[in-house]
Amino acid sequence: MRAPPHLFGRQNEIDLLQNLLVKGVGGNVVLVGPPGVGRHTLLRAFASRVNGGKTFGSLRYARLLEIDTATIVAGTANLNEVVDKI
Repeated sequence: MRAPPHLFGRQNEIDLLQNLLVKGVGGNVVLVGPPGVGRHTLLRAFASRVNGGKTFGSLRYARLLEIDTATIVAGTANLNEVVDKI
């Protein structure tokens, strides 16, 4: 996964994401925002940094997972069905 070539000016956000994962409580981050603000692009750029080994030691070559919540929730009638899918 490579960072999009048109990603400029987001190094601070990528650095913040990296710092939160290393020093934050629990090692999890949730990005929220309206459609089109660049959440996926930011994650792709971060993944590119991880794959290239250009992160802190504990994140170097880490396994990154993307959860498609729309697919998980699709066709379920209640919370128990969502939990069963997970």
